[in-house]
Amino acid sequence: INDGTLTVTASNFAPGDNATVTFNITNTGSLPGKLKEEVSTPSPFTYSDNLPSTIGAGATITVTANITLPSGTGDKAQGESVTFTVTITATAGA
Repeated sequence: INDGTLTVTASNFAPGDNATVTFNITNTGSLPGKLKEEVSTPSPFTYSDNLPSTIGAGATITVTANITLPSGTGDKAQGESVTFTVTITATAGA
């Protein structure tokens, strides 16, 4: 299992907008693995995804992430941009 970092940049946001990002994670090893995630979440944006805590040996999982600029976030102008860094750390064993 190799660790990885994904950088996601979303642009042209206005309050109330959201975006969906999809990415795959593959366990190329012969042992199941545990997954741990760290996400930089610049305020006032929110980030959520469906990353499971484990991955089977040889498995590929598809992760869907949602990025939102909540409504009512003050005077944020149309065209707001944000960059998230998603780091996935994997360890062997379920």
